[in-house]
Amino acid sequence: MELDEDTPMEESNDFLQRLNPDMARNVLQYLEAPADIARFAAVSRSWRQFVVECGCSKELCIRLFPEISRFNCVAEVSQTINSEGTSSSNGLEWKNLEAEHRVYTQLARDLMSPPIDKGCIQEPISASSTDNFPDEDIMYTLDPRPIEDGTGRPSYWSSAGKSNAEVSETLTYRLSSRLCIVHEVKIRPFQAYFQLGRPIYSAKAVCFRFGHSRSSTELTYQMIDGPMPIDEPANEDYVWTYKSPVFMMQQVTVICWIQI
Repeated sequence: MELDEDTPMEESNDFLQRLNPDMARNVLQYLEAPADIARFAAVSRSWRQFVVECGCSKELCIRLFPEISRFNCVAEVSQTINSEGTSSSNGLEWKNLEAEHRVYTQLARDLMSPPIDKGCIQEPISASSTDNFPDEDIMYTLDPRPIEDGTGRPSYWSSAGKSNAEVSETLTYRLSSRLCIVHEVKIRPFQAYFQLGRPIYSAKAVCFRFGHSRSSTELTYQMIDGPMPIDEPANEDYVWTYKSPVFMMQQVTVICWIQI
């Protein structure tokens, strides 16, 4: 659509004014990329207002990535936005809608970008048990050094073990951001090169859960001398919003690539 620069949109053949809001929203559902929404919103003030008020960026984001529908709210650095839009002030409500539009537009762009081969784990939080603390602590699971690099420091964690082999052990980590896109997890079973026969210690199977802390004060990892008070399952302290299938582990000392 081409418009004369001197012709206001309101006086032109604006199809948004010819359609009812529901039909106009149905038309916008044919837009399949965040850039399309941005171009549409840049045509005029009335078109941008329609895009923002109807939550077109959010709808597109949810169509592309249905998991996002579970979000209770979204946030910019300087404020929190109520996704239900319950504010009684029109000015504040419009400000929240604009911020929500920006957040979902950027989120859709980021999610559609090619994946970056970058680790998401920031630090360990806790392990369900530790056999020989601190030499076999969870923090060493993040050590990238080769197993036999000549430093004399093996990089692995070991549980204390259970009499019932069916009881699961857990490792809990904090991710580097409140929102991370995890495509895959890499695990390398440890081979005890310092033991007779060089046995491989690997889990029979693994499962991954993602969630958030129940409290505003998140648990922190601390290296202390002696038994660790956080050497307990952190299940009760977190709300788990995703659980992966169970993946069987190969009993070999190679990096296992697990697609999430």
